[in-house]
Order: sequence, then C-alpha cells, then structure tokens
Amino acid sequence: MTESMAAGSNYRYPDAIKIPDLMDEFGDWLSQSHPIHPVEIATETHARLVTIHPFTAGNGRVARLLMNLHLLRMGYPLAIVQAADRATYIDAVVAWQSGNTEPLLLMVANCVKASALEILSLV
Repeated sequence: MTESMAAGSNYRYPDAIKIPDLMDEFGDWLSQSHPIHPVEIATETHARLVTIHPFTAGNGRVARLLMNLHLLRMGYPLAIVQAADRATYIDAVVAWQSGNTEPLLLMVANCVKASALEILSLV
C-alpha cells in the first residue's frame, strides 16, 4: 500500500496500518487536561487529526468540527474558515505538519476573534 502525500507539501500521511494506534494516542491526548489556552488546544486538536488523516475524505471537515466543539465547550465562538481563506488555511496546516505551528494558531485565533466581533455586533 502506498502512502498518500499532503497537498502542496512533502508530508506523507501515516500508513493505514498505523491509524488505529495513532487514533488511540489522539484519544488519550484529547482526554488529558492541557495547561494552555483553549484556542491553542482547539488548534492542536485540529492539526493532530488532519495529520493522522484517518478518513479517505473529509478529514479537514471533521477536524474543524472537533476544533469547534472544543471551542464551544470552553465558551468560545466558532472558528469559521471562510472559503476565500482556503489556500491560506491549507498552507497553515502544511506549515504545522512541517513544525511551524504559528500560522495555523494565528488563523484559528483570528477566526475566533472574527466570530466574537460578529456576535457582539448583533447584540
């Protein structure tokens, strides 16, 4: 079985045989308490899942849903990635997979901020 590559990067998704163990590790990580900001945890949750890439399709959508579930549980608004920002979002995920966590973290934080401002404008 050949491993698939992340779009626009040299990152190789894990071989399918490794997915169950990686998902167990992910579940263990999710169940732990983390001494970092909730937006950082949400971002890392997203990044970890898309990096494991357990599904044949929809990995990004599921990761964004899980990220937003965490944000909502922690009292934060949704981080909505706009369609116009798709290329930037993909670049940020690729950067994370290459070890540079800042672009994705900033993007998620800015999406949360935009949602908060939109909510406040409606009040």
